[in-house]
Amino acid sequence: MKDTQLAPELAVAPSEPLELEIFERVIDTSIAYLVGRTSRAIIKRLTKKFADAGFDVSYEQWSILVHLYRKDGQTQQELSMVSVKDKAAITRLLNVLEKKIWCCVSRTGPTNAASWFI
Repeated sequence: MKDTQLAPELAVAPSEPLELEIFERVIDTSIAYLVGRTSRAIIKRLTKKFADAGFDVSYEQWSILVHLYRKDGQTQQELSMVSVKDKAAITRLLNVLEKKIWCCVSRTGPTNAASWFI
């Protein structure tokens, strides 16, 4: 079965100049594309504001700090759930934040790192 039989609009990219122009316009105005661009612009501006204010923190680190501010003493598992990030990303972010002395990880609980309190 050929690709064009599955979905003609999803076949290869258009080859005619007019088709290409329409194709690019559709992509540039799709809601997913616009939301992604807006998100990247906000993150870029926020990162610049942090740097201008003298804060050595990335947007990702800041988002974890916001969740910790809202509820102190969360586990890495809880942070993973509320921030919609995987456990490995949370671990890396917390290691960096701990080195920068932005947060403190309590390792007195279970030996499982996902159960440690932040």
